[in-house]
Amino acid sequence: MTDKERQYAALGYEYAEGIERANVVHLPSGREVRRIGESKWEVQPPNDNYWVEFSNLIEAIKFGKGQFKNS
Repeated sequence: MTDKERQYAALGYEYAEGIERANVVHLPSGREVRRIGESKWEVQPPNDNYWVEFSNLIEAIKFGKGQFKNS
């Protein structure tokens, strides 16, 4: 298992080649991580309505699940 596969597994997702090319990743909470450009993602935190932009899908998923604090 690669490091990237471990990171997705820790978030509850099975890594699949090309996942970074998806337009939307659905979170268990019902929230979505949306592609907004080339290698750019946006997501809302679990309990609020503003959007935060990320350049890394794993970081966006962590933030959307409440496991990552954007600095």
